[in-house]
Amino acid sequence: MTDREFDGKVAFITGAAHGQGRATALALARAGARITAFDIAKPLAYPGYDLGSPSDLQSLQTACRDVGSDCLTHEGDVRDDAAITAAVDRTLAGFGRIDILFNNAGIAAYGSPTNSQKTNGTPCSTSTSKVPGSSPAVSSPS
Repeated sequence: MTDREFDGKVAFITGAAHGQGRATALALARAGARITAFDIAKPLAYPGYDLGSPSDLQSLQTACRDVGSDCLTHEGDVRDDAAITAAVDRTLAGFGRIDILFNNAGIAAYGSPTNSQKTNGTPCSTSTSKVPGSSPAVSSPS
């Protein structure tokens, strides 16, 4: 990315608290994008490895601000339509738009499908975005 290539753009990133979601959020923030960081931010009974945490989201927000970007954080599960809708609504209220959507959230749950693929009857998979006109890929600025 070139310096400030994404000035004026808004990125909505799921699974943003750590790993590639956090790295992408910081890269886009350094390039000028304002960030909405969405993450489950709590331990689950599966997958057997650490997930993001509220402190991970808070430190991401601080790191984005340190490079001159605004960052909204939202704790929620991508399988929960109400949580996604609330985060989208908050992003639109705060930033007025969403230009980049990085659907990065996901869990690798190992084991038999009956043991690790469901929680409370819900399959362990990411949802697609409810943002009208969006695609589940990172888009480049116009």
